[in-house]
This record gives sequence, structure tokens and C-alpha cells, in this order.
Amino acid sequence: MTTAAMQPVWAYDALRGAVAKLQFVRNSLPKVIDEFHEDGLLLVILDVEKTVTEARKALTCFAPEAAEMFMRGEVYTYPERDVE
Repeated sequence: MTTAAMQPVWAYDALRGAVAKLQFVRNSLPKVIDEFHEDGLLLVILDVEKTVTEARKALTCFAPEAAEMFMRGEVYTYPERDVE
């Protein structure tokens, strides 16, 4: 069960993963263009940007300062979590 305390961590992780995925697509555009039909490329980019937007909205609900810093490209470290 997800508790309210866990939600900011999930949202931050989702945002970080979404932004990394978007960066990967942007950095790989020449290769992606070679591999996808133009419509396929558009769908890939739209899907990644939608993921980023959804993750940013989720993070903004729980940790707005973190969302703003992250989207500006500033370094943000979420409070450390215990690693089991």
C-alpha cells in the first residue's frame, strides 16, 4: 500500500525517469529517425513528453520546489531513503 509519505518519492523517481527517457530520445534523434517512419517518430516523442508532463504534475502535487528545480535543470536531491 502506498502511503502519503511515499508518494513524493514515487513522483520524483517517475519524473527523473521520464526526463532521462526524453533526453535519450532527443540525443538519439538521428538514429530514431532512421528506425521509425515519420508518424512513428512523432508518436514516440509525444509519448515521452506526455510521460514527462504526467510525472512533473505528480511531483508538483507533493514537492513543488523539487519539480521547479528539476525542470530548470538544477540539481535536486530528494531526502535520502533507507536502502534495504
